[in-house]
Amino acid sequence: MVYLIISNSYHILDEEVGKIFKSLDDVEIINYNDTSLEEIINLASYTSLFNYEKKMIIKNFDLSSNKNELLEKYIENQNPLSQIIFLCNEKVDERKKVVKLLKERNTYTYIKPLTYKDINQRLIDKCKKNGFKLQPNDASFITFESLSNYDIAIEELNKVFLYYINPCEIKREDLNNIISHNIDDNNFKFIDAVIQRDIKTSMNLIKNLKLFKVEPLG
Repeated sequence: MVYLIISNSYHILDEEVGKIFKSLDDVEIINYNDTSLEEIINLASYTSLFNYEKKMIIKNFDLSSNKNELLEKYIENQNPLSQIIFLCNEKVDERKKVVKLLKERNTYTYIKPLTYKDINQRLIDKCKKNGFKLQPNDASFITFESLSNYDIAIEELNKVFLYYINPCEIKREDLNNIISHNIDDNNFKFIDAVIQRDIKTSMNLIKNLKLFKVEPLG
C-alpha cells in the first residue's frame, strides 16, 4: 500500500503516521533528500525469501520531480508485502496523475493549515487524552505565545506535562512561568500589519494583546 500525507506541521504528520503504523520498531525511515525515487521503488519492490512485510516512511518527499512516472507505475502494480508512507510538507498539485491514483485508493491525505481555533482545540484534546485539564483561555494563551504555530504549541505543552509529571488541572500562573513568551514578536507583527494596512490582522493582534494585558509600546 502507498500513502501520501501532506501537512505543514511535523507533529500532524507524525500523528497521521501513527494511525497507520502503531509502532515504528520495524519501520525503515528514509529522508528523501538523501536518496532517489528509483532507490525507494526498488526497496519497496524487493521481496525476501521469507515474505517479510516491509514498512517504509519517506520524509520530505518532493512531488515536483519529473520522475513521478516511476511512482505511478508502482502504485498501479504494488508489492502487496510493502507499505510506504510518503510525507510532504507543502501542498501539492492535485491535478497530478499520482495524486489522482492515490485518491482513487483513499490513501491520499491533505491536512489544511490549522486555524487559531483548531490549535486551541487540539491542545485541549491532547491534555484530556493525557489526563490533564486545560481551560479554553489557557489553550488560547499557549497558541498566542506560540505565534499560532502548532508545532511550537505542542512542544510548549509537552514542557507543561513534564513540569506537572502527574495529570491535574493546568494553572495559568504555572503557564506564565513555563511557556516561552513571544510577545515582542507579536508587537512587531502588529506594526508590520499596520504598515501593510492589513486591517484584519491588526485587529486580531490588538484583540490578543489586550486579552493578555500587554501594555502599549511607549
